Amino acid sequence: MNSHMTEHSEIKLIQPSNIGKMKFLNTECKYVSEEAFEKLGCTEIHGRYLLINRILSDGMKACILPSAKEKMITSADVCSISPSEFYSIEYLLLALSSPDFQKAVYENSSGTMLKRINKSRLVKIPFGLPPIKEQERIVSAVYSIFEQLDNMQY
Repeated sequence: MNSHMTEHSEIKLIQPSNIGKMKFLNTECKYVSEEAFEKLGCTEIHGRYLLINRILSDGMKACILPSAKEKMITSADVCSISPSEFYSIEYLLLALSSPDFQKAVYENSSGTMLKRINKSRLVKIPFGLPPIKEQERIVSAVYSIFEQLDNMQY
């Protein structure tokens, strides 16, 4: 365990193992002290941030962080995108989870034993970003299809 991490403390460390395919996984967490947070110049993340796991075990995984009462930060292999009025976090999640984006991520990754994509390559991968109203319409349509699939009887 890193010297800045503890089993329980003030600040929760979100790690790649917490990020599933389009969902947050409540796996075991590590914590850092407030002192380490200040010393390392960490940036706090909040609920509704989009989290991206840059380690490509079976594709790049992304999820939306649920709200929590405790202070949180991410480990180095996790990128975060904060909400904005200019884009829908749900739309970004869908776009980053698409097969075309996933293929581009893999093509831009490196590593022999453990594939990962660095931040500078990740941000250069293009994807469509329509106006916010169209993003919201797309998200609504896709989530409606997901709901219909969930309700199907086999």
